[in-house]
Amino acid sequence: MLKSLNHILLGAFENQPQWKAQQQLQQILECWLQVVGVTDGQQTRPHSIVRDTLYVATSSSVWVQDLQLKRHFILKQINARLSSPLTGIRFSTAYWHRDDPAPSSTSTSSQEHPSHWTEPTSTSMSSVSQPPNPQTPHLAFQQWAEGIQARSKQFPLCPQCHCPTPPGELQRWRVCGLCAAKQWRQP
Repeated sequence: MLKSLNHILLGAFENQPQWKAQQQLQQILECWLQVVGVTDGQQTRPHSIVRDTLYVATSSSVWVQDLQLKRHFILKQINARLSSPLTGIRFSTAYWHRDDPAPSSTSTSSQEHPSHWTEPTSTSMSSVSQPPNPQTPHLAFQQWAEGIQARSKQFPLCPQCHCPTPPGELQRWRVCGLCAAKQWRQP
């Protein structure tokens, strides 16, 4: 039996650990104040989930120490609200003043990559309001696809394959990233 491309892509998307972690983080954000209380909640912010560990930004090292003593209780309360339990919780001041992603194995900023694109603030796209956290994988995929289509209309075309291309790729390689990769593979 043949399946539609949307069905295949959505199935693959639903099974990605990043999607599950994002859904869990959303659930945690919704109940965070109930779990830790208003006082602790004002000094903390759940930041991300990496490998079943919740990373929480705190306003100071004093809060890190205080919450470390309560971590088992907090984790138990959170796991009672999740369908798949977390294995750990880490508190840190590192992410309190910024919205960087969780610790990763790469040290290169995504903004340094030639494919990086920052949406101009004067375009009509910035005034379009979209739901911040889609409730289903289908809505997330649809939102992502619409965003990519709208963004790519603003890009210049690759001179070789005529596909919309981020300007950084054209500046660096004079063609899109896919055409550049094809050129590098040829002997």
